[in-house]
Amino acid sequence: WKRIGKKWSSDVDHFVNKKKELAAEVAKDTASTDTPEAKLRKLYARAQQIRNLDFEDQKSEREAKQEQIKPNKNAEDILQHGYGHSLDINFLLIGLARAAGFEAAEVRVAPRSGMYFVPARESARDLSAEVVWVRAGSKEYYLDPAAAYYPFGVLPWYETATPGVRAIKDGSESIMTPAPVSTDSTIVRHADVAVGADMQISGKVQVDFTGQEAATRRYDDRDEDDAGRKKTLAQEIKGWLPVGST
Repeated sequence: WKRIGKKWSSDVDHFVNKKKELAAEVAKDTASTDTPEAKLRKLYARAQQIRNLDFEDQKSEREAKQEQIKPNKNAEDILQHGYGHSLDINFLLIGLARAAGFEAAEVRVAPRSGMYFVPARESARDLSAEVVWVRAGSKEYYLDPAAAYYPFGVLPWYETATPGVRAIKDGSESIMTPAPVSTDSTIVRHADVAVGADMQISGKVQVDFTGQEAATRRYDDRDEDDAGRKKTLAQEIKGWLPVGST
């Protein structure tokens, strides 16, 4: 783990070795009066503006050539291209955070949706999910801007409460990502209805999804148009109501 941690750390350092360009981006996206968390939130939002190629259907060589998709060799490339893969986007946040004066590093974890991490196995492949660790001010944050639909401070559930490795220059450190908080994933239903003389109920129902609940729906319906998303939501709400409801 010491050897692999050094390699991962070196890969990050090489990618973000564009201090001038990253500092200019930080100056453009943040204000000197921002608190550390406010600054980090803005940098997270900037990283999430990058188009994530991993969320798109795989392109043929001809399609990629027509669209002029080029690989990102460093942080400057991803800022100029405006697109990248998940690892590129997370590395960009590390570079921006460091340029803002924060400590930042790559963290690789075993997603608890299907893997139990046993360090003694010495299998780096078990750590198949990447997140970003940042110390801003007196607080530590675990973030995943590449998970495009997740708000600041909220990780996909499979990256929460799971062990992993933080890559540092001298090797690696074992970590455990924070446990999910119930308030990070809610469904809140509001109803303004009237009961008629015939006992028929009519009115308006509003549903608010937050955090992981909202992100999951956005991800599942990312390829749908507005009409398709409305249809999916209507079907879900209809499932909560008595048979025959409209």
